Amino acid sequence: MGHVLAAQQAAQQNSTAHSDEGAARAVLRNTVDGVAVIELRGTLMKFVSSFDDGTSTVFAARMIREAARDPAVTAIMLAIDSPGGTVSGTNALAVAVAQAAKVKPLHAFVEDLAASAALWVGVQATTVTADEVAKIGSIGVYGVVFDVSEMAAKKGIKVHVVSTGAFKGAGEPGTEITAEQLAEWQRLADGVNELFMAAVAKGRGLSMGLVRDLADGRVHLAADAQDLGLIDGLGTFESAMAGIRKQNIAGVRMHRLQSADETPASIPFEETNMAISAKTPAAGTTARGDDVTSSAATIQDLKSALPDAGSDFVVSCLEKSLTIEQAKDAWIVELGKENQAAKQAAADSAAKADAAEAKAKEAAGGVTPVASDGGGAAAGADGGDAIEAFEGAVREKIKGGMTRSKACRATAREDSDRYTAYRIACNEVRQ
Repeated sequence: MGHVLAAQQAAQQNSTAHSDEGAARAVLRNTVDGVAVIELRGTLMKFVSSFDDGTSTVFAARMIREAARDPAVTAIMLAIDSPGGTVSGTNALAVAVAQAAKVKPLHAFVEDLAASAALWVGVQATTVTADEVAKIGSIGVYGVVFDVSEMAAKKGIKVHVVSTGAFKGAGEPGTEITAEQLAEWQRLADGVNELFMAAVAKGRGLSMGLVRDLADGRVHLAADAQDLGLIDGLGTFESAMAGIRKQNIAGVRMHRLQSADETPASIPFEETNMAISAKTPAAGTTARGDDVTSSAATIQDLKSALPDAGSDFVVSCLEKSLTIEQAKDAWIVELGKENQAAKQAAADSAAKADAAEAKAKEAAGGVTPVASDGGGAAAGADGGDAIEAFEGAVREKIKGGMTRSKACRATAREDSDRYTAYRIACNEVRQ
């Protein structure tokens, strides 16, 4: 009994500590080059006691909000290694991550496992990378109900629940679990799962149809998770941190480049938000004392340094008299804008696909169109074309070495409109 009381006291003390904003700030003092590393390890729960090897979602959310406010923090890294956790507290942490990602670059790295609740939270980051042996997924919700009424009856025990409602007290040990009670618990699980899938769809820019296909509770190796759109790439924690530092450098340089108070030629060559470091002058620059003065790059310099840049971008650099280094930094920012635009286009396309799917479902009398494994000539000219267009793209990917399942998902992710048309056509064939 004393041991139980001690556990309760430890949990209360832990809860009090977690409510202290100062504790969050103390953790954030251990930043790396301005990057706040926040760990989500073990089981995710609202509060943890001294006996638990997990993470408090309440405390993690406070650390993330503090990192977003702290001017000394330039970016946030979530280090994830978690099998998931409780429904309670997960959505609040996911919202905190999504909000912080709007303020500062926020990245997630999966060391070994990001399953269930950990995935719900992690996909709200700006980008998600993982070790190649990491496992990602387990989209779904479950609960366990024990029916020990038969065991109680064999022992001569009959349990009565005196309650004010049909479902009040349901599941009490020794009572029979009825079909109606199971249906009610299933309704709650389905409701939470809808929120889970919507969070994944929004965080990763996927359609709800695709996420539903993934929501079977399985986990995937990192490479497969990347093909499915659940993460952005593979690597190590060190490479993920290096990527954040590089973005920080590019962001600070571009901020100075766009400043009205400074001309491009006056921008310090290697000043970053982490440190000012000496560096050997690159091509197009000349060292003079402790300063670095830069000369404008020529068109030949730009074409050589930025072979993938378009002519409009090169002309823009020439007009601004940028150095090679400044042009490289501007190109990094330009690529970032293009990536953001692509993400927005994917999100818009996913929303359009969801709307079309909902319309198709309504037209089909509430039945969600389901894609078949083959084409159907009875679908008519338009339907047949839609099926053949999708299946043709799938066959090409299979020839390239993909499994059919992976090829279907990749094709659907590339063109959600084509995928929606395919599902509608297949549904017409089935009818």
